[in-house]
Amino acid sequence: MKIISKILLLLAFTQLTACAVMSKQECLDADWRQVGYGVGSNGDTDISDQFNRREQTCVKHGTSANWKQFQQGHSDGLVQYCQLGNALELGVSGHSQVIDNQVCAERDYPGFREAFNVGYQLHMLRSRVRESDSALLDLSNSRDSYEQSIRHIRHQLREDYIEQAERKRLRYRLRENRDHLYNIDREEEQYRRRLRRDQAAANRYADEVYDDYVFSVSDRFIDPRVKNSATDKPITPPKQSEFDDRIDDILNQ
Repeated sequence: MKIISKILLLLAFTQLTACAVMSKQECLDADWRQVGYGVGSNGDTDISDQFNRREQTCVKHGTSANWKQFQQGHSDGLVQYCQLGNALELGVSGHSQVIDNQVCAERDYPGFREAFNVGYQLHMLRSRVRESDSALLDLSNSRDSYEQSIRHIRHQLREDYIEQAERKRLRYRLRENRDHLYNIDREEEQYRRRLRRDQAAANRYADEVYDDYVFSVSDRFIDPRVKNSATDKPITPPKQSEFDDRIDDILNQ
C-alpha cells in the first residue's frame, strides 16, 4: 500500500536523522526542520532533550541550531509516525512500548490503538511459530547428542576389557539415553502439531484479518491539526470489532 511504503521510507530516513551526535559538516548543512522531522517520525516526544543535545554539539562546531524549525519539523514527523498504517507496522514488529508510552493519543489519532492491536496480534501468532521452530531445533540438537552418546556407549560395551560393574553402569546409561530419545520423539510430534496449527492460524489471520484491515486504512491519513476544521469530514476510525469474531475463530481452532 502507498501509505505504508511511504512510512517505511520515512522511518529509514529517521535512522539517519535521529542520531543526537552530529558532525561539523552535518551541523553546517543541517535543515533543522528535517532534523526535527526525523525525531518526530521516530515517535520521540522528548523534543527538548533531543534538540538540546544536537544544539550543544553544533555550538562546539561553531554553528547554531534553529529551535522553531526543529519544533515545526518534529510536529510534522509525529503526525506521520502516528498514522494508522504505521500503527499496523509497529504492531507487527512487536513494539509494545508504542502503546505503553501513549505517544499517539486516541483523541488525536482515532483508531491508532486498534490498528496497532491488529498488527500486534499477527506478531504474537508469528512469535508462536518461531517458538515452535526454536523448540524443534533444540530437540533436534538434543537428539543428536543422545544418539552420539548411545553410539559411544555401544562402542565401549563391545570392548573385552570392560569390567562387569562398569558394563552394568553403561547399560543403565544406554537405557537412560534411549528413554530420552523416546521422550524427544513424543515432544517433537507435539511441537510439529503445534507448529502446523500455529502456521495455519498465522496465515489465516494474515489473509483474512490483517490484509483486510490494511486495505481499510491504507488511504487514511489523520492530521490532528486539521481534524476539527469545518471543511473536513469527521474522521471515522476503522473498527476492529468487525474482525473480532474471525479472530476468535482462528485462535480457538
